[in-house]
Amino acid sequence: MSADGSANGQHALVELRRKPKPSRERASRDALLEALERASSPSRVLARPIDVVAYASDASFYRLVPRAVVQLASEEEVPALFRIAREHRIPLTFRAGGTSLSGQAVTDGILVDTSKYPSRIDVEEGGRHVRVGPSAIGGRVNATLASFGRRIGPDPASIDACMMGGILANNASGMCCGVEHNAYHTLASMRLVLPSGVVLDTSRPDADAKLEHDAPHVHEKLLALRARILADPELEARIRAKYRIKNTTGYSLNALVDHDTPAQILAHLMIGSEGTLGYVAEAVLRTIPELPFKRTGLLFFANAADAFASVPALARAGARAVEFMDDACLRTVPPSLLTNTKWLGSGAAALLVEYGYETESELRAESPLVDAVVVAQPTTEPASFTTDPSSARAFGRFARASSLRSAQRSVRAKRSSSKTSPSLRHDRPMPSRGFACSSPSTATTTRSCSATRKTATATSCSSSRSRPRPRSPATSASWALSPTWSSRTTAR
Repeated sequence: MSADGSANGQHALVELRRKPKPSRERASRDALLEALERASSPSRVLARPIDVVAYASDASFYRLVPRAVVQLASEEEVPALFRIAREHRIPLTFRAGGTSLSGQAVTDGILVDTSKYPSRIDVEEGGRHVRVGPSAIGGRVNATLASFGRRIGPDPASIDACMMGGILANNASGMCCGVEHNAYHTLASMRLVLPSGVVLDTSRPDADAKLEHDAPHVHEKLLALRARILADPELEARIRAKYRIKNTTGYSLNALVDHDTPAQILAHLMIGSEGTLGYVAEAVLRTIPELPFKRTGLLFFANAADAFASVPALARAGARAVEFMDDACLRTVPPSLLTNTKWLGSGAAALLVEYGYETESELRAESPLVDAVVVAQPTTEPASFTTDPSSARAFGRFARASSLRSAQRSVRAKRSSSKTSPSLRHDRPMPSRGFACSSPSTATTTRSCSATRKTATATSCSSSRSRPRPRSPATSASWALSPTWSSRTTAR
């Protein structure tokens, strides 16, 4: 071979060696996308930067870019998605309306968008029950029930945007329903998909037999946990006491004492589990009456202490809802809703109070009694009530929106303070996995830095993800994790 030929051959060999080879990460990514496309459809698997960045945020201050987004089209795709997550050891997160303020709807793993899933709203038993799918918007469910004089129990502030998947996965409540009518206590039955692929309809009479046959370890463990709690009267009493008040910290352990069959225990554990135990494919909820005659008033106080001190008396007078607003909220009030603004910014507070009645005669009879209670409270100006539905809705929209803005300002302030305090160990909303439905009045808690989160790894056939990062540049504040939950009630 000529010298030129040898040189050319050596040059070609060098160029071949320099040619970049596909990285292991790229090969893994390609294999993941191929698997997702086989399980779903290429048109519903999004992996372009512009697509995944669009899904990197929800209504919270957190941002995580998913490796891929799957727009769910049917319940039958879910078992395959769980299997792929397990095989590739990648977290799987379900996202519904994306209204979360605590980061439940963001992930750096696989994000499953259920909002494109065909919505289902079926009214049953003359409106006493309603069957819903995860993509049904809460406000539309109530609109469907309105002609029956009924509504669902949970009434989160974002009810016109959040979806039933998030309402169930976050155990939503709201300004009016409290604990009694939250998602947990109004659940009648559920069809769920476990990470193992087992599908269980708890409304079927053979639900427990099916669970025992298809997932014997789950059936056995649930009964063992229940027996362990009932054998410890002190622990049982503690659980019952903790869940008599608004409490969404950790899993709904009250399911283990409230229900005696594994299928019902599992269904109620799914409520508030934020997607870590499985997928809620469908649920039947017991509805509650929508009281047609309401009386709403905005009461102003010199300070928050006076406002809080008045709540018990207002509740004893039959208040259906009492919403607290501090001066930060009040500064966002439209001037048309206030008769006196001179005291704004002075630490003032207000209570939005609503009373509901079944008949107009009942409203007229009870109003003087309510007025007598209100007059005895230390308000800064005479209270005024309205029975006009449009005015009442305006007050409610304002209270919820202002609570949302106040919560966002609080988180923003904490983020700002963390930049100037390197050793600060501050509370910060901690996101969890699963459906997102969060709002100024939802029955939820914000996870703090000193709290562990609901965690189940993909290797155990469930979903998890790394801690989301704030959208702003990394801060020097320390993240402290401990083996116990820590929470504070927030206006979501």
